[in-house]
Amino acid sequence: MGRRRITERRIRRMLREGRGSGHGADYRPFIRVGDFSSSGRVHRVKSQTHGRVVHLMSDMELDVFRKFDERGDVVDIREQFPLCRAETLVIADRLGVRHPAANGVDVPVTTDMVVDFTGGRRVAIAVKPAGELGKRRVLEKLELERQAWSHRGAEWRLVIGSDVSRAERLNMQERATWAFLTGVRSPNAIGWDECADVMLVELASAVAGRVVDLCKAVEGIHGWVAGTALSALKRLRARNLVEVAGNARFDPFGPVSQLVLVGEG
Repeated sequence: MGRRRITERRIRRMLREGRGSGHGADYRPFIRVGDFSSSGRVHRVKSQTHGRVVHLMSDMELDVFRKFDERGDVVDIREQFPLCRAETLVIADRLGVRHPAANGVDVPVTTDMVVDFTGGRRVAIAVKPAGELGKRRVLEKLELERQAWSHRGAEWRLVIGSDVSRAERLNMQERATWAFLTGVRSPNAIGWDECADVMLVELASAVAGRVVDLCKAVEGIHGWVAGTALSALKRLRARNLVEVAGNARFDPFGPVSQLVLVGEG
């Protein structure tokens, strides 16, 4: 099952290390990439929300995480969050199902993500491929998790499959890449956000033409290094001030009209 054998002693050590505790940048996921083998790809990515490197166990988890991570009303995301084992053992007994175990050891039930919003709302999220829902054991574990969160009085949601298109996935990846440029200077001796603010004004007044032509014109007017305007547009998208119409893939050689100022529809 895992790269290292799971034992009661190891679980106690993980808890002593603070696994599954803390908030924001100080949170430590109970399970980290490298602890156990995974049937799919795993990811370590830096969060826009709290700046911590998060540990995600599948492409689906990455898709769901990025959707929440770029939202302005999200204040914390904690992945691989462990539930109290004493509570889940009682719930499993009440349901008449086996508690998750490995090598004869009852293991903590973990939730893929716990998302905290402004205003105090909290949502626990389980992520599962649609094909897994035909398995009785998977459904038993999900019900165990759901009841554990219900006992805490918290909202629980199951995300089935992945409705993220390739274009949307690439857009989220690009936005995440450009989200960490705050305070970084551009090649033009001013910050990227200053360049982005200029591009926002220029974009608002542009009515036709290609994106690449608009970028060249702005660079000529302001004496910017080639490539600055396009980079500034990407920074605007990372700041959620501009989006691509219909969530299509951004095309620098496409029309300016593909870019929509957020709030203007």
